[in-house]
Amino acid sequence: MVPPASIGDLVWFDDNRNGIQDLGEPGIENVTVHLMDCAGNTLGTETTDANGLYLFDGLTPGNYNIHFVLPLGFLISPQDQGADDALDSDADPLTGLTICTELVGGETDLTWDLGLYLPDEHCTRTIGYWKTHDGSGPQDDVVTPLLPIWLGTAGGAKSINVVNTTMSHRLFDLSDAYYGTGSNGISKLYAQLLGAKLNAENDADITMIAAVIAAADAFLATRDWNDWTGLTRSQKNMVLAGWNP
Repeated sequence: MVPPASIGDLVWFDDNRNGIQDLGEPGIENVTVHLMDCAGNTLGTETTDANGLYLFDGLTPGNYNIHFVLPLGFLISPQDQGADDALDSDADPLTGLTICTELVGGETDLTWDLGLYLPDEHCTRTIGYWKTHDGSGPQDDVVTPLLPIWLGTAGGAKSINVVNTTMSHRLFDLSDAYYGTGSNGISKLYAQLLGAKLNAENDADITMIAAVIAAADAFLATRDWNDWTGLTRSQKNMVLAGWNP
């Protein structure tokens, strides 16, 4: 006789929104969790306990996935962050569904977790905030989960794809000449545009500046900070005066 299998683990409050279970972040109780058969059918339902734990046991070996029901007011953390699969958030942030997994007889798979966080009521941040919250200082790294971000249209000839906090820090730090200096208007545009896009990824409403962002992206797709000195006076004025998110 083939022994039964089990699947489950934890729903936790991801205070720093990094998609990783950090020390001191508590579990969340009373979250509804569905066991699925990978074909979209619900096989069972549990709710998390006082410690945020859930478990489906006594299962016939086979293919399963998990659907987490998003509690009112929460958002789902970034998926599959970090190197430890037992400490990450496994659900798609848009659907609450995990990928399909195969359980074998006698297996207890306790690696299927969900991170939840509360949207910030004042989530429009300054470029100084993003610069100091990239992991380079004592503050937590809240930038990495929001990357990558394009400055310029995706794949543009001179666009920059910001893929890590080393790049973001250099773009914000105008004393670092890596992407130009504070006297370079395009360098300033990089910092302002990156800050605005980080705010957007952090759930800020950017409707009022969406057209300005699109114009900045179109401009940076064909020009980088090395082109600043070759711009006409009107082009420089457009960059310096026209970008004010």
